[in-house]
Amino acid sequence: MAIELTLMKRMFWTPLLRYGLWLGTLLSPLTAQATPAPLFDAILPDIQQQLPGDLQMRLPSYLPALSEPLYPSIDVGDTGLMVYLSPDPDCDRGVQPDCLTVGAAAIMHPAAFADWQQRHQDDLTPVELSNSITGRYLTIDYGEGEIRYVAWQQEQTGYVLGAIADGISQDELMRVANSMIESDPLE
Repeated sequence: MAIELTLMKRMFWTPLLRYGLWLGTLLSPLTAQATPAPLFDAILPDIQQQLPGDLQMRLPSYLPALSEPLYPSIDVGDTGLMVYLSPDPDCDRGVQPDCLTVGAAAIMHPAAFADWQQRHQDDLTPVELSNSITGRYLTIDYGEGEIRYVAWQQEQTGYVLGAIADGISQDELMRVANSMIESDPLE
């Protein structure tokens, strides 16, 4: 009798459990693994090789539509690692610091990031970013044009994303930043 009762319970609960698991899978939000935009494929090995061990690098999975191709390059310094975007395929900011770039993403050690925020504290405006992160936005006029920045801290790494203001709106810059926040760190 106990065996029959156990068998009946199993026959009842097994389909109910399967239905519950199926329904839970159907109703739960799908989490996509964001991967870096294909533009960065050529420099991924360089980033992984030169990435400071105490920092995490995330790259945007989204970039706005571009009228001309951009070429990435990296530069590693005392403050962290920078990924530059240039319309010049021969631009390498690590070798040619003055070559034309239209945007960059930096990861910084906590002290360098705190120093960057301190220098710009009067101009930083709080902005809500993905994953409940509060970032800081600012625009700086360098005389030859403005550059838009958004900065945030995520898992002990400071991130600063910048682009020439004529080439990107504030909303688009925030979308790029959010795609970085939602991306998995490079391994």
